[in-house]
Amino acid sequence: MSNNSPTPSWRRNSNTFLTSPATSASSYSTYYSSEDDLHVPLLNRSQDSPAPRRRLNASQEQKVSLLRSSLTINRPPPDPEKPANTQRSLQDFIIILLVLLLSESARGIVLPTFSPFVELIGGNAVWLGFAVGAFSAGRFGSTIGLGYLSDKLSYKVVLGWSVLICVIGNVFYSFSDALGLWCMIGSRAVTGFGAGTLSVIRAYTAHITTPAERTRYMSILGAVQFFGFAIMPGVGSAISYIPEFDINGLRFNKYTLPGYFLAIVNLLVLIVFCFFFQNPAPTSSTPSPPPATNRVSSPLNRSGNTSVVQINRSNNGITSAATPTTTTTSGDTNKAKKYLIFGIFLTLNLMVRLVLGVIETLGTPMYMDIWPNSQGKDVEAGFVFGALGLIGMGVLFAISYLSKKLSDLAVMIAGLVCLLAGSAFLVGDSVGLARFIIGCGLIWCIGYPLSQTIIVSMFSKALGSAPQGGWMGWIGAMGSAGRVVGPIISGSLYHNHGQTWTMVFCVGVSFISLLVSLLLVQWRKPKVTTTAVTGAARF
Repeated sequence: MSNNSPTPSWRRNSNTFLTSPATSASSYSTYYSSEDDLHVPLLNRSQDSPAPRRRLNASQEQKVSLLRSSLTINRPPPDPEKPANTQRSLQDFIIILLVLLLSESARGIVLPTFSPFVELIGGNAVWLGFAVGAFSAGRFGSTIGLGYLSDKLSYKVVLGWSVLICVIGNVFYSFSDALGLWCMIGSRAVTGFGAGTLSVIRAYTAHITTPAERTRYMSILGAVQFFGFAIMPGVGSAISYIPEFDINGLRFNKYTLPGYFLAIVNLLVLIVFCFFFQNPAPTSSTPSPPPATNRVSSPLNRSGNTSVVQINRSNNGITSAATPTTTTTSGDTNKAKKYLIFGIFLTLNLMVRLVLGVIETLGTPMYMDIWPNSQGKDVEAGFVFGALGLIGMGVLFAISYLSKKLSDLAVMIAGLVCLLAGSAFLVGDSVGLARFIIGCGLIWCIGYPLSQTIIVSMFSKALGSAPQGGWMGWIGAMGSAGRVVGPIISGSLYHNHGQTWTMVFCVGVSFISLLVSLLLVQWRKPKVTTTAVTGAARF
């Protein structure tokens, strides 16, 4: 038909036809043959063909309007706005990583000299367990509250005050040589309270990332966290080589220098944080629909059931089909299942951190027991754990690759198996250097990085659009609880029954965590819903 030919009268009447909003009128028009067939489009009819001239009444117009709205493609909303200044966003994330590094370094730098420092001021293995557990007890007391405060206030306010508390706690740690054991335990509790920022940092990371990016960014956090407590012991050992000196009555030696060092570095980071960090823009908590398919309800199904129109995108175009679906699971059941899954993740985090806390507490004493002459072996133990930590960093960086080849659940279970195997290697009162390195290596640099990172990542994904700060506080608190219970129990077992029963305890905890993880296998099984378009299972 020529472009200059007059438009037929039936095309000028908007009530005689309906043009599909998703298709150009030049390619085809949509006609309706009768009021009983309003839902059946007659496609690809020639424009010269006579068209029905029936005028639609009000009821029919309403049905046509509903059909048009049901066939309209609801495209997913765009990704959350990226920061206008990418360099600004990167700078803020680097500052956040510095805060995290110092929070964990408060544990790692003091590790090589912590056990002999406790003995120097009159403690034993039992006191050592309480002193190590005090740090995690302080973190347990703050991590949930700080997480909720980050949801209500701002990341900058919460993190700034936390770093300042760490400065105070580290200063009093160095005063413990003069003030005694209770000062040490109190200073570690205060430092742990200020270092309970992991929930805030994880919430910040969840705030600025999409679920698809979550595992990669959580791996970065895990790497920095691991660097702080697993590699920084080497820095603590290096500091111990600084000659002892006094300044105005303050003693600086291999026991007190780590505390002063951490206080000064925290103060510098606090200044950088206050002047250069900016809070991210707030985002909506409304979950976005799945990008691959869109489902909308249409009341035009004459059978009385709700009909679902599912639209699938592909490179070749769009297909749609209507299939009846029925909701069979009640809201109460789904809610109970959600909290059960959350409980599994919280329990797993507690058990993994408990085993790590045992090695963290007794790693240096067990290494010193290997040698007949343990003089200077505390410093050497710091270098050994630092070297194992370097291997663990490589494992953490490999998680992103492993998550592309394996499921998150498979990687987590592999990590739990390594925890169990490492604990079994360390059973015995004289394990020797080779077994010590293999056992600690399986726990310190393979089992813990794999399981801990994936547990946190899967938990964050399970939260969905729920506020991350408070829930991340809970999982952080359970981890801190594990690091309180583990050192206290292991310190008592080691003092009264030796290394054998201490590591049997770790074997039992690792085995239970492996059994608990199998509950997630049932949760991750695919659930099939009826769909005529794809014929595939939805996970």
